Formats: sequence, structure tokens, C-alpha cells
Amino acid sequence: HGAVFELFGLDFLVDSALQPWVLEVNSTPSLAVEHSQPEVQQMIYDQKKTMVGDMFNLVRVPARFLQPRAAQPANSGGSS
Repeated sequence: HGAVFELFGLDFLVDSALQPWVLEVNSTPSLAVEHSQPEVQQMIYDQKKTMVGDMFNLVRVPARFLQPRAAQPANSGGSS
């Protein structure tokens, strides 16, 4: 009962007549969230989080894999 999928990214613009135009299709879209304006960065984060959640629902990823993990310290690789 495995699932195979591929995620594509579409870059598009909307002109003054509200006509959408596809600029390119990316076979390896970035899921990074980086922007200099915090409000825009939050909007990007929210959109990508929703998209990833929808993708996982479509391929039926079990809920146990979707639980947030506790934050790990940046330097947690070795033993003390």
C-alpha cells in the first residue's frame, strides 16, 4: 500500500485583467520560507504548510508521521 508522488511548483503571474499566466513549472520546487518582510514570510509559510498537509493527505501519510517533533538544539549531534 505504498504511495509514489511527485511535487511540481508552478510560477505564475496575474495581469491587470486578472488573467493568470504560467511562467514556468519546476520539478524540484523549494519549500524554503525566506523573505525580508515578516508578514510576507508568514504568508509564504502558511501557504506552503497547507500545501504540504494537503499533499500528505492525498498520499495518505499516516497521522503518526505528521506529529510535530520537539525542537532539537542546533548542536545536538554528539554525546557529552
